[in-house]
Amino acid sequence: MDRLPTLLIVVPPASEAALSFATTQLPGSNDGNLQLSVHLNNALQLGIESGLPLALVAPSSFAAQARKIIPGNCIVELSSNTKINANDHDGFCTTLATGILSWPNANGWIVLAANSDALRRATLANIATAMTHKPIVYTQKKNQRCTPIGFAAEFFSELIRIHSTRDLNRLISRYPSCSIDIDEAFSPTQRKDIRSSPAHQTRM
Repeated sequence: MDRLPTLLIVVPPASEAALSFATTQLPGSNDGNLQLSVHLNNALQLGIESGLPLALVAPSSFAAQARKIIPGNCIVELSSNTKINANDHDGFCTTLATGILSWPNANGWIVLAANSDALRRATLANIATAMTHKPIVYTQKKNQRCTPIGFAAEFFSELIRIHSTRDLNRLISRYPSCSIDIDEAFSPTQRKDIRSSPAHQTRM
């Protein structure tokens, strides 16, 4: 593959709905922002290890956190006035569309919710490889679709108009796609820096 797809990490706008985005309780913590912060660190580390072009869309506080880890030109900071569609429960799709619009020249996008379960680096590599054969590649866990999801560059004009999970599912269902099962148990030896606590997987 001459050019790799961009790994687009998505953190929804800071709101009550967005805080529910990080539902897994870390030991000794009841702070949704802290939970999401830990998940974001893990996602960024995974992105660096993957070797894929890396991009992040996030509210101000999480963007500031990310600048300590990745270059600032890889980050788009969401406005505090970002509006969330009533049908987009956690702002995921709104933020996704912003990220796609911000990196229009990418060779496709692998969209990863910042709070996703710990992933093998090989999973991202498998998605990137599968995208050379299918325009949409999604992961599934326990037969439910989840992130990361790969989209070919040809979907730019449709992705920037995504306003809800229903829109996203409709897009995926309309075009040839393939799935990658990530139900298998995660081995701590595969990513030594990953916390051992369970993590919530964003489902579509």
